[in-house]
Amino acid sequence: TRRSSDLLAPVASHATSIGSFSTYVLNQDGCTGGCGTNDATVVVTQTAANEITVKETLNTGVLFSESSGKDALDFNLSGFTGTLTYAFSDPTDFGVTTTGSPFSAPPFGNFLDQVKCLTCVGGQTTNPGGPLMFTITTTGIIDITDFSGNPTDFFSSDVRGANTNTGDIASLGGTLTTASPTPAPSSLMLY
Repeated sequence: TRRSSDLLAPVASHATSIGSFSTYVLNQDGCTGGCGTNDATVVVTQTAANEITVKETLNTGVLFSESSGKDALDFNLSGFTGTLTYAFSDPTDFGVTTTGSPFSAPPFGNFLDQVKCLTCVGGQTTNPGGPLMFTITTTGIIDITDFSGNPTDFFSSDVRGANTNTGDIASLGGTLTTASPTPAPSSLMLY
């Protein structure tokens, strides 16, 4: 007699459904003189059990600044398994730094991970306005819930606001949108 367990291979458990995403609004303003409110949004999407995509979109008129050695995007990533690989949609403008942690993002504290703007020069108008988009792949498992606060802020970016002021903006947390799991094709149904 065959059992259903004889027909199906074991599947690794994954906490968040593929296609689920978290949205973080960077609405904490640490700019000298203020940059504005809600100047950027970061969306983290679960694209596979071993892959997530991060996309930061700046509002119109806002640019990445990299003033005073600060970073395009700071975050804390922990809880994943395996070795991480970063792939940038625009590797000319952006890259990851893996040494020197913790990275300071005043007034929001320290972060463990950072993406640098490679072409930014202070708060210049020639700096890129994004979007900043990259994929993080691991040889193990990674989940969009592996991003954590430091302890309060989840993401921080050094920007030049539409009003030309520069400094860091940050997000206190995000909103999770869970995708419905994809049902198995009818050809896999057991009778």
